[in-house]
Amino acid sequence: MIKSIFLRNKLFHNFLAFCYLVFYKSTIKKINDYWVHYTKKGIFINFHPIKNLKLFVENHKFFTEYYNPKKNDIIFDLGSGLGQEMLYFSVKSGNKGKVISIEPDPRLYKVLKKIIFLNNLKNIKLYNKAFYYKNNEKIKFNLADDWMENTINQNKDSIKFINVKTVTLDYIIKNNKIKKIDFAKFNIEGAEKFLKKGNKKFLKICKNLAISCHDFIDDEKFKTFSLVKKILLENNFQIKKNKSKNKVYKYHIYAKKL
Repeated sequence: MIKSIFLRNKLFHNFLAFCYLVFYKSTIKKINDYWVHYTKKGIFINFHPIKNLKLFVENHKFFTEYYNPKKNDIIFDLGSGLGQEMLYFSVKSGNKGKVISIEPDPRLYKVLKKIIFLNNLKNIKLYNKAFYYKNNEKIKFNLADDWMENTINQNKDSIKFINVKTVTLDYIIKNNKIKKIDFAKFNIEGAEKFLKKGNKKFLKICKNLAISCHDFIDDEKFKTFSLVKKILLENNFQIKKNKSKNKVYKYHIYAKKL
C-alpha cells in the first residue's frame, strides 16, 4: 500500500519522467490517467513512469524460456496485464498470426485497447473476461489497489469486488475456429487450476505452455504448482526443467506437447 501511494505521487512521477529522458533518451508523455512510453520496441503504457524500462519491455523473456514465438503463430495470452507480452507476441507472430488476449480487470482492459490502437496491432482479439471452467458465468473478482495482486481468490488488499463474466478456452477455440495453438502464456494468480476441467480441447491442441504459478504467496489458495504439473502430465505434456532459483520465477512451469 505504501509503495502504491508513493508511485502515485506527482512529484515522484515527474522525477522519474526526467530520469527517463536522460537515461533512455526517449519520450514519455502523461496522457489523461496514463504515462505513455515511446520506445524502439513499441509504445508502452503504465499508471506511472516505468522505473526499469528494459526489464519491463523484456518481461516476455520470463515466459519464452523454451519457446520463442514466430511468424504465423497462434498465441493465447492469459492475464495480459499492461500488455508488454501481448505486444511482443503480436509483433513476433505477424499479420497472419493471431493473439488471443484475456484480461478481466476493466482498468487493464482499457490500457490494452490503447496499446493495440497506438501500436496499430491488427492480429489481436481481446477478451475482458476471466478464465474459468464454465463459460459466461458471473464470478466475483478481487480488484486490488495494486493490479498485480488481482485475483479470483479472496485478497485482503482488494479495494472492491466486481462481477466479471467468465470464458473457457474451449469456447474461444470454437468461436474463432482455431485448429492449433503454438504457445500459451498464463499469469492469472491461481486461476490456472481451472485447466483441470472445461478446457479439454485447449489441452489437446496447445503445443507449448508457460505458466506462472504463484506458490510464492503464503496462501494455500495460490499453491497450484504441483496440481498444474499433474494436469499437464496427464494430458501428454513434457515438463521442461526450470533452472531459476528466484523465489517467484522458480514456480514457472514450461511444457511442450509430446
